[in-house]
Amino acid sequence: MNPWVALGIIFLLGFFACYATALSWADLTYVLPATSMGYVLLAFIAKYLLHEQVTASRWIGILLISSGVGFVTRGPALTHNPNFQAELTVATGERQ
Repeated sequence: MNPWVALGIIFLLGFFACYATALSWADLTYVLPATSMGYVLLAFIAKYLLHEQVTASRWIGILLISSGVGFVTRGPALTHNPNFQAELTVATGERQ
């Protein structure tokens, strides 16, 4: 068992727990744009930090994914929780 693989699995489980929690609080139209930026960020990290070759077809794929996310965010928001802002304020410790 490779320790890097085990660490990756732990991070993946943490991501899924956070993602499921975020989806229980808000619609996909709010959660998806936050997670889809990871595709763009990872492509830039691969190209500039790891010096990997990112082909034009991969950039087109990222553009298609980002366009799809933009399409989803234009949909109607079904999250109408009047207590959400109050809960968020209490959770972050901010004053109203």
